[in-house]
Amino acid sequence: MLGALMRRTWKTSARLAALCAVLARHGSRLSPERALLAGLLQDIGVLPILNVLNQYQDQLTDEAQVLSVVERYGCQVGVVLLKHWDFEPDMVEVASSRGDWLRDPRPAPELADLVLLARLHENIVRGETHGLPKIDEVPAFAKFSLGGLFPDSSLELLHQQEASVKDVMRVLGAEQ
Repeated sequence: MLGALMRRTWKTSARLAALCAVLARHGSRLSPERALLAGLLQDIGVLPILNVLNQYQDQLTDEAQVLSVVERYGCQVGVVLLKHWDFEPDMVEVASSRGDWLRDPRPAPELADLVLLARLHENIVRGETHGLPKIDEVPAFAKFSLGGLFPDSSLELLHQQEASVKDVMRVLGAEQ
């Protein structure tokens, strides 16, 4: 179960990184390379948690329980790791603000805003919208020129750029 969760985390991180790079190229002045890295790092705290839980694998039978632990502590562990590795504050903020849909500390677009939009878009596309705001209700959306939305509130630009997203995922070795 934990191995499958690790692989799923990697694929999700790679896809979010690809979405971030495409968004940065088309709707902001943020560096696509830094956006790609931010997308990869947003869930960095998940892997050490899964690694620790691996020691208790025979006792773990409920994936929902594991996901609850990951959701509860993933941000905190990610922030600790990125600070320990001396990442820039904007990268630490990406991990820190994971899932903080209403974050709005500055009027200018930041990496954390871009990553939130990519994550929200992906959740909407996958149909995982319970408890999530509409994308145009998220302060980060207003900070970028990303074009229109589909009726499900997903970003039209990312649908149009799906081939580019898949190319980046191939480069990362996380093809779907």
